[in-house]
Amino acid sequence: MSDSSNKGIGILAGLATGAILGMLYAPNKGKVTRNLINDKVTKATNKLADEAENLKHSIQDEAHTLKSKIVDETNHLKNNVVSSINSKTQTLDEQVESIVNNTSYKAEDLITTLENKLAILKEKNKQIRKNTNKSTSSLTA
Repeated sequence: MSDSSNKGIGILAGLATGAILGMLYAPNKGKVTRNLINDKVTKATNKLADEAENLKHSIQDEAHTLKSKIVDETNHLKNNVVSSINSKTQTLDEQVESIVNNTSYKAEDLITTLENKLAILKEKNKQIRKNTNKSTSSLTA
């Protein structure tokens, strides 16, 4: 971009210098010199307009390329984030499932242990009643 701007400034400076020197050292009549200057200014103006148009297209192309790169990079980052979230979600789901399974097994173990202790207590209670009945029977007899 700056090369094109420098070219444009160089062209204008060259035109101005050439026009001034041309007037000072003009071997032709004023009308002919004015026509030559007018032609050169017209050519320079057209060339400058062409350079500006080329610069405009170059900038538009660069902007389009940059926009495409940004969109591609954004999509890539988005996909990485989604993939990471899905991976973390799957891992979390697996951990929750593992905890639920472990808790279920532990609950079963706890219930079994409590049932065994209850059976032992019932047996002890039965023996205490039996002993109590024997004591009360021997006292009443």
